Amino acid sequence: MKVALIEDNALLRRLMVTRLQAEASITVVGQACSENAALSTIALCAPDVVLVDLGIDGGSGLGVIERLRAARFRGRILVLSAQDRAAYEPRVLSCGADGFYDKASDFDRLVDELGTLANSAWMAE
Repeated sequence: MKVALIEDNALLRRLMVTRLQAEASITVVGQACSENAALSTIALCAPDVVLVDLGIDGGSGLGVIERLRAARFRGRILVLSAQDRAAYEPRVLSCGADGFYDKASDFDRLVDELGTLANSAWMAE
């Protein structure tokens, strides 16, 4: 499964890439730290899944989600954020995201679910 990671914190991004790439079924094909760089990177690397933080440089994760869905991006978009779930999850889902994960407590669960998704019928489509 090809994954693009949109995260503005360089150290955290490196740690996340290391953890994601430890899974045999996941390949990180693109990384970006801003809204415009995210859209360019996603267009170039055509990921199956985009992991996006809400607070990124030069825009927002919500902007990335809205612009990807407006461009008819068919992959999964998952938000990985430290923002309050109760306050943001309904909004990100209404913008077109497929899920919301808390950076502090859900990252390992997210990686496990990506591994399951990589082996699912969705990937065979």
